[in-house]
Amino acid sequence: MTAGSGPIAVVAGLADAATPGISALLESRQAQAFAQWAGEQGPPPRRFLEPPSLSGAASVVIGSKPNGLPPGLGLHAELRALAAAGLSGDEALRAAGANAADALGHPQLGRVVPGALADLVLVGGDPAERVEDAVYIVAVVRNGRFYSLVRLLEEARTSAGVE
Repeated sequence: MTAGSGPIAVVAGLADAATPGISALLESRQAQAFAQWAGEQGPPPRRFLEPPSLSGAASVVIGSKPNGLPPGLGLHAELRALAAAGLSGDEALRAAGANAADALGHPQLGRVVPGALADLVLVGGDPAERVEDAVYIVAVVRNGRFYSLVRLLEEARTSAGVE
């Protein structure tokens, strides 16, 4: 799909206190980096009696800022909320990658194919099968450089940015 070729459902802030796995996510090692935030905020407030059904949606694009969680945690919460709304792990991952790139008019981003500009997040598990596995980050390949999780955490603790 390229920008403008079909309907796009933009979903932002779907994650809330009832999202399956939100408590485990807020206790994850990633959440520990936001310990001060987590102690003050807790999970996003409950907004839905039941998760909306997105099964069969043409193209979903994920957004995480409205759920109020810190960057990274917010995305993982939204991935879980998309799975609860009926999307497969693969569809949820496309909402964060290829579909978002297409909606922004950058089809060379968000996919791993010849000619694409791909940064990779290496995880333990199979998030295409079980989207919750996306939180088990092992390393990142950014601009052709390999960063182990240990190195990323160390750089995040000691510098203003990791690039």
